[in-house]
Amino acid sequence: MVVPVVPSGTLRDICHHIFPQRAAIDVESLEPELKAKTKYNFPKAKELYYNKGL
Repeated sequence: MVVPVVPSGTLRDICHHIFPQRAAIDVESLEPELKAKTKYNFPKAKELYYNKGL
């Protein structure tokens, strides 16, 4: 059986397209200091989005 050699970055790149990389977190579940800053700067924000990365 012949196993093709795949560059290491290729599998990571494929996973980026298959699995969502953006995630959301409720402002209310943030640490107190970060929650206070977020509410001060963005009073209408209900959730924040971030890149999960791999």
